[in-house]
Amino acid sequence: MSQQVTRYNTAIADLAAQHGAITVDSYHTTIFTDPATLGDDGNHANAAGYDAIAQIRFNAISPLLP
Repeated sequence: MSQQVTRYNTAIADLAAQHGAITVDSYHTTIFTDPATLGDDGNHANAAGYDAIAQIRFNAISPLLP
């Protein structure tokens, strides 16, 4: 599965670059493997995880902000 995700992410990044879109890499983070950022179900982020996701996304778009 990991290899397939990597292939999908590469294809998405290539298409985004062709169209001038920004991608945000959540795959290479610890948000979904670190108990400190996971909810009780072990699959979804908790409040700290969502804060981390928001920060990653903000960092990705901040160079475009005035």
